[in-house]
Amino acid sequence: MVELRERTVTPVRMATRVLMLVDADAAADRERSARRAGPRRDYRLLAEALDADIYDAGSVKTGRAGRLLAKLAGKGPSHAIASAGQFKQYDLVFSDNEYSGLFAALLMRCMAPRPRHVVLAHHLTPAKKRLIARLARGGIDRLILHSTAQRRFAIERLGFDPDRIEVVPYQVDTSYWRPQPGIATEGYVATAGLECRDYRTLIEAMGGLGLDLQVAAASNWSRKKNTLRDVALPAGVHVNSYDYRGLRDLYARSRFVVVPLLEVDFQAGITTVLEGMAMGKAVISTATSGHQKAFEGPLWQAGMTEWPSSYPSRHDASGIYVPPSDPVALHAAMRYLREHPEQAEVIGANARRRVEDGFTVEQFAERMAGVILGA
Repeated sequence: MVELRERTVTPVRMATRVLMLVDADAAADRERSARRAGPRRDYRLLAEALDADIYDAGSVKTGRAGRLLAKLAGKGPSHAIASAGQFKQYDLVFSDNEYSGLFAALLMRCMAPRPRHVVLAHHLTPAKKRLIARLARGGIDRLILHSTAQRRFAIERLGFDPDRIEVVPYQVDTSYWRPQPGIATEGYVATAGLECRDYRTLIEAMGGLGLDLQVAAASNWSRKKNTLRDVALPAGVHVNSYDYRGLRDLYARSRFVVVPLLEVDFQAGITTVLEGMAMGKAVISTATSGHQKAFEGPLWQAGMTEWPSSYPSRHDASGIYVPPSDPVALHAAMRYLREHPEQAEVIGANARRRVEDGFTVEQFAERMAGVILGA
């Protein structure tokens, strides 16, 4: 059922009828928001800005055929098919993920007339997505991405018009993820997430550091499973799942946050990076080809023990990068922050200011609304 929401903000315009296809459970999100048990969801702020109606994946009711389709291809196709009957009632449809967006675009190619269609995509490189994206291209009027590497791929390999692609930075709710004064830090490093994580390198890098590792091995976005529970872990490595409040407390008590990533061409890990930054923590992250430089900082190399003279100033940095699959460099970066807690505090404070200046959920909703209406 389409959610016709009670408006709480002044929309940017009233003339265009907008429908948002959202990969979420809107009812659960409303209940969580009412309890203030988690961060605000970006799609709800965006829906207010667009004065849009929401058709969320959590409300889709399907029969046996739909359940079989969801089992074979995922819930994206069933979400797109279930929402197709609504399309002609709207001037513009926004799909907040490629799983439903690409299939909705395939359906729209057969419609005349059809609404304008804007799709937000995160990772188009996998082979099955490439095939569908090429077929669905004619049903997409504007493609929004979070990574310039994905933009190049969409142009060079998928044939999208460069003028129809926008790169929009990701977001974090800085009112929820924020420094927690009065909470003492403990002797551990925090990390979180499942998507494209290189926990093997991080665990190897922890050796001899004198700190424990707390892994929040869960994700609201990844379809991958936590496999760390299935392997023997060294002493001092602890793997657990947390709700939002538990994760916020985990960040708050950590010395710093590490986001170890495999070499990928999209913004894997950006949620954890921005959450750690918003908490006022120094963040060490792998420098992948898909990274959009959420923070500014040096690339730490193996053997480095002092702040690199090649980097302008240690007082201006808002994070530290390390090369992919390099446990020695990662160990060196973590050892530096452990031995220089005052520098970790400077980096964390800079990180908090950086997300406030350009990565808040409010700024994200405003940017997205402008791009969507521009279609």
